[in-house]
Amino acid sequence: MKNITAKVYPNSREASVKETEKGILEIRVKSVPEKGKANKEAAAAIADFLGIPKSAVKITKGSRSKNKVFTIDE
Repeated sequence: MKNITAKVYPNSREASVKETEKGILEIRVKSVPEKGKANKEAAAAIADFLGIPKSAVKITKGSRSKNKVFTIDE
């Protein structure tokens, strides 16, 4: 298992993922932060970025914060 630290920006105009110099993923999602919609879209964005199945990405910390930790099952 691998942990990935990410900063999620909900309600963005465009969905995107980029890696910062510090190794943190900046994820912009179009979804609103209600009922986990933005978290689900962020997990899907990480899966697409890494080329892995969506089921392999789970949020482990920060479900109600912009700063999150995702766990990748390999």
